[in-house]
Amino acid sequence: MSWNPAIPQSGDIPAQSQALILQNFQYLNTFVQGQANALLLNQQASAPTVTSTQVGIYNLLSGGVNNLMIQDGPYSPTNKPVNLTTSSNNVSGWCALPCGLYMVWGTTPSITDNGNVSYTFGAGASPAFPGFSAPAYFVQVTPIYSSGISSSGTVYTSATTITHVNIYNKTGSSITTFVFAIGPM
Repeated sequence: MSWNPAIPQSGDIPAQSQALILQNFQYLNTFVQGQANALLLNQQASAPTVTSTQVGIYNLLSGGVNNLMIQDGPYSPTNKPVNLTTSSNNVSGWCALPCGLYMVWGTTPSITDNGNVSYTFGAGASPAFPGFSAPAYFVQVTPIYSSGISSSGTVYTSATTITHVNIYNKTGSSITTFVFAIGPM
């Protein structure tokens, strides 16, 4: 059974086209499972083919977990599906945006004064961060000061790559930092 967009035609006699109209409604019922206020997507074992004139929204079973995916034909920014449900809502985590970007966040281990750390994007995230395809477009580092510690000095970054960023501490004391980065899928 499949959807037939040519049903009904203006010249059709309703009594004769009723079976075809019913077939179309039955197809729609299997697609939306009879609910007007929700769209329930059946699991797909693999991503469907999406053409240049289509946008695909589907439920892809991956690792035993249902994942809401969106894919804009072969001319999308990434030319690959974006997982809208996989993220980790923890101190360290990441999420995918439909525009083809990843957002990644986390905290560093303690950095001694005049010291540095090479922070790996998505360190400790579960599920694991898949990585940027090119160096991050934006990295923000914010010091986490403990009670009684001065908030003077500088924290800065350098050498951002697809997997990590170097973070330097010139604050006068040991600190940890929040890290937030945005980059390409």
